[in-house]
Amino acid sequence: MTFSHATTDARRIKLGLDQRGMNVNLSVPQWARIDAEDRGLPVMIRASIHAYNSEEEIERFTAAIADLTA
Repeated sequence: MTFSHATTDARRIKLGLDQRGMNVNLSVPQWARIDAEDRGLPVMIRASIHAYNSEEEIERFTAAIADLTA
């Protein structure tokens, strides 16, 4: 899942998630020039959520995002 937030910079979100022990990456438009750069997309967060993640982990992740973007 790749996402951005309307008012919170992706780098700030990543730092906050890192501090909570959650591993995400940044997706930078310059790394996808044909698509992201042409569409004017911002720096985004890339989170790899899989079937092996528990509901509790996903709830913890979404709560952290809510906290970091409040």
